[in-house]
Amino acid sequence: QLEDFWDDVVLESEEDYFIGSVVVFPGPEGVFEIVDGQQRITTITIALAAIRDLLDSVDEGDLAKGVQGFLERRDKRNRDQFVLNTQTSHPYLKSQIQSYPKKAGTETVTPEEEALSIARSFFADRLDDIRASYLGESAELSAKAVRNLVARLEEIRDQILGLSVVHIEVDTEDDAYVIFETL
Repeated sequence: QLEDFWDDVVLESEEDYFIGSVVVFPGPEGVFEIVDGQQRITTITIALAAIRDLLDSVDEGDLAKGVQGFLERRDKRNRDQFVLNTQTSHPYLKSQIQSYPKKAGTETVTPEEEALSIARSFFADRLDDIRASYLGESAELSAKAVRNLVARLEEIRDQILGLSVVHIEVDTEDDAYVIFETL
């Protein structure tokens, strides 16, 4: 469904594009556990990471760090924490997608991690196509072409950040599953 996400959100997006509901309940230390919406949030995370990486590759480190701020924040103890934490696919998602800069050497070992890798490649390929349309294959990049590419990447970032969702927060995991099944 990556192609549908890309087409709907990036190519044909209207302002405040609606992507459905997210059902959550409070977990330990005030962190929300997600019952419905994990795939959409993970897809958004991967897309933002791909934008961050392309911004970094064209020497737009400040903009890349700005995108990273949506993926990683400081907790109450002033330690970096990823906004999306998983119980599975943990090493690959953190080291190869969420980390900035990337950490060396974690390979996919589970089918879930392989799916994350495929999604990462999907978004990187789509963004490379956009990069090529603005910059071509020339080794010498014109400042104007880079500015236009960066403007397009900011536009895509903003389209993703502007997605609309119905956030449903309930008190317990049991309540969350009842809502999930009802939806």
